[in-house]
Amino acid sequence: MPCRVSQRSVELTFALDGRRGQYYSSAILQELERAADSDSRVLGVTSCDLYVPVLTFVFGEAQLDGNCAVVSTARLAEPFTACRAATTCCASACSKKPSTS
Repeated sequence: MPCRVSQRSVELTFALDGRRGQYYSSAILQELERAADSDSRVLGVTSCDLYVPVLTFVFGEAQLDGNCAVVSTARLAEPFTACRAATTCCASACSKKPSTS
């Protein structure tokens, strides 16, 4: 499957929960879906600390039967709190259709 890496960034401040100091992964996933081509699979990668309301943190989130996912490296770093400054997400897209070029 052909793959291309996009330098496109998504500003994530809309997903920030100031009380938690974390970013809501489901909101980021919805934004990636809105921006994605229907014939692409999109993986957003960020160093922001992600969460969903019922969990303390998540490493990522994906759509079941969907075409988008987001992953975070924040909890992989030591100490993880040093990664909270990043507020963007870079996306890469893999086309479901073979490239004609």
